[in-house]
Amino acid sequence: MIILGFLVFKEAKEFIFFKGDIIMKKFIVFALLIAIMTLSFGCAAEKPTDLSGTWVLSADDGANEESTGELVIDGKDVVVYFVWPKENTKALLWYGTYTPPKKVVDEYSWTSTNDPDMTKNSIYAPDFEETTFQYKHGMILFDYYVDGVAYTFHFERKANEEAA
Repeated sequence: MIILGFLVFKEAKEFIFFKGDIIMKKFIVFALLIAIMTLSFGCAAEKPTDLSGTWVLSADDGANEESTGELVIDGKDVVVYFVWPKENTKALLWYGTYTPPKKVVDEYSWTSTNDPDMTKNSIYAPDFEETTFQYKHGMILFDYYVDGVAYTFHFERKANEEAA
């Protein structure tokens, strides 16, 4: 870029590769277009934030060896489980829609619609149709209501999984 800038702004009479003002003006326009396109495509190539994968309940929310929680984002679905690792058992808590971010974000939220066909046999599945998931500070927050009282669970990306 430095060489390109030097060539663009160098006076035409000192520029030995091109003769005449018309050629120099065309070169300047061409160089500026290339620079603009390079900057534009460079910024556009950034991939949106990827939240897919497995997330585990934060220890601050009571996760331990006896019981924990797991949140899985796969394709267009978000699934939340209660997990009892020692018994190798999971109980479905939420099965709903996931809408991924369209750009790089530090904070993001989406409304997830419950899939009643998937949760109808789960004793832990809520009776509400929608809930809000939030992504902030590197965690996914899930609001769950019991008898009208809201509980927010904080999920961290599973240790062996990195954002794609």
